[in-house]
Amino acid sequence: MKRSVILLGAAMVGLALFGWGCAKSRTSEVGSRTGRERPATNTATVDKNTNDNQQAQVDGTPVEPVPLAYLQLTQGARATVSRDGESTDAANDMELYAGDTVEVLVGEVNLLYPAAGVSFIEAPAKFTVLPDEDAGEDGLGTRLLLEAGKVWTRLEKLLGKEESFSVEASDVVATVRGTAFGVAVADGNIDVQVAESQVKVIGKTRLNTGAFVSSSVLIAAGNAVRLNPTEFDKTANLRALMQRQIRKLTATDKQDLGYVFAMRKFDPGRLVKPARPFRWAVPPALDSLRSRLQTAQLQRWERFVAWMQANRNELERAQAQLRLEQVPVRFMPPLRQVLESEMATPTTTPQILKTPNLELLNVTPSGPSS
Repeated sequence: MKRSVILLGAAMVGLALFGWGCAKSRTSEVGSRTGRERPATNTATVDKNTNDNQQAQVDGTPVEPVPLAYLQLTQGARATVSRDGESTDAANDMELYAGDTVEVLVGEVNLLYPAAGVSFIEAPAKFTVLPDEDAGEDGLGTRLLLEAGKVWTRLEKLLGKEESFSVEASDVVATVRGTAFGVAVADGNIDVQVAESQVKVIGKTRLNTGAFVSSSVLIAAGNAVRLNPTEFDKTANLRALMQRQIRKLTATDKQDLGYVFAMRKFDPGRLVKPARPFRWAVPPALDSLRSRLQTAQLQRWERFVAWMQANRNELERAQAQLRLEQVPVRFMPPLRQVLESEMATPTTTPQILKTPNLELLNVTPSGPSS
């Protein structure tokens, strides 16, 4: 009797274990068929400076980094990029984000805005890349804060309502929807030149109350305006002052490499996003930009910074690999060399043959039959 009870108990335990195993197998099978398996755990390495709140933002909101521009070097060019107190040598096709400062030391560099246009900057020059104030989430929304040098830009498309591009220098802002223009800083003056279409130039001055007031003028193609921001506070009619400074572009102005660059249309292939862009692993610094960003922009960039901090170790490994794979830039000659060769006049006058040379055309003359 005792033995029977023991056997019966063992049988019941075996049936229970068998049933549990079958249920588990069916659950796994159903999960694989429906695609509702438990999501994989986030295995990204978290930087030691990342706090719990930032990690929660990363897990809760997927962040796709969207550069404001791509820095492209011509052969022999040298530039540095600064971000959050750190500096590095510029790499070709380098992604630029909010607050990045670029100093062009030697040669010429380009800023690519995929599907939109390109900026051309000669050394010496220094500028900071910012999100433009009027931009939405999609499309181009870039502002260049020019501290020294000059930048020429050509936009091949008309920007949408939530897209914008502008160049700011001191208290002067040149904003466009789609055109070719240049902005230069020299001897305290801001010079805006327009090659195609038109540019809205805004001058800002501060009242005694501390508030800013602004006035604007529209500059058409073939014209320019040179302004000295130190004179803005001395006039009661800023718009009239700006209008008096409008002038026609001279022949010398139109020989500038930047002007020639801005007058040439781009092949569509020139505006394609780089296949393997270089991403610097240092997260952008937003503290100095908070007063310049709208609430939605600031929240978007804060999520991006959290994403970069959470994945910084992985980004540094990818960055090191890209540095090893990069070769000296040979496919992009200096723009100066290209433009000068195109503008050179022929040394000899081409000869036009009045009578076709049949031997060169490989044609046998057919005369009258004898």
